[in-house]
Amino acid sequence: MFCRRSKLLPQMTFHQTQGHQDRQVALDKLSRPAKLNVQADKVAGNYQRLSSHKNTQAPMIDGTHFHLIYNGQTVASKHRKHIRDHRRTKEIKTYIMQKTQILEAAFADIDWQSHKRSFNTFKDGPHIFLVKFLHGWLPVGKLISRYDPVNNPSVCSSCDEPIEDFKHFLTCHNQERRKCHAALKTSLRHRCESVNTDPALLDLLLWGLNHWLQGTTIPAHRVPERIAHLLHSQTTIGWDNFLLGWWSKHWTTLQLQYLQRNNIEVKNKNHGLLWSSNIIRLMWDHCHKEWIRRNKARH
Repeated sequence: MFCRRSKLLPQMTFHQTQGHQDRQVALDKLSRPAKLNVQADKVAGNYQRLSSHKNTQAPMIDGTHFHLIYNGQTVASKHRKHIRDHRRTKEIKTYIMQKTQILEAAFADIDWQSHKRSFNTFKDGPHIFLVKFLHGWLPVGKLISRYDPVNNPSVCSSCDEPIEDFKHFLTCHNQERRKCHAALKTSLRHRCESVNTDPALLDLLLWGLNHWLQGTTIPAHRVPERIAHLLHSQTTIGWDNFLLGWWSKHWTTLQLQYLQRNNIEVKNKNHGLLWSSNIIRLMWDHCHKEWIRRNKARH
């Protein structure tokens, strides 16, 4: 995991320059080292945006005493956190797979980085709601009726379904709930179109949610061949889990390919973690509003 600095690399001298000085001073008024620093920042940013890459092992420069390497990649920062995460990953993975009965291949296909960023940046509702929502432990009728069936019946307050479980909370076909489902689809369409989302990915996103809400299966013939592997991957992971932020890694890869294929400027908001996490948080925000409406109807 650790790699010491090689003595074969040439000794190099670096001049420390404060970054992003162009934010306070006009670029043409900066010194030459500062201008070069600004240009280097821009090139590095473009590389991060334009390449759906994994960091390879970086060369060791003068002053670097060791590298932390994990899965063949150099870890450039937060070394203690990476080591702690590595130690507990196996136990967490085993727990999730046993609880959800998800296959190991499907688990490996999930974009956990997008899920993590969505969770860490969720600000549209109480954090306790999000934790219970993601674990399927919201106090729906089926759950609370176990403790007090007289005062807390299991029936759905919106449609008189005998048992309101977690899935029914999300898929209730009450007229008002159907309006909310339609509003979610409209919001998703507007958000995705505003950031140049691949139309095929947008269609699949809306089809997937709609068919899951209706309890039907997406007709494979409706999906373009170039994203058929995404349909298979996400179906294996589960469209119910899609709503929980369990996205296939192919979403962000195909989105980047679409931007490059159509010569669309690649920005932080139209690809990668920011693109996917913004859409995931929009869905979570909708579910939180649905929970508030559900509680008002019940109480």
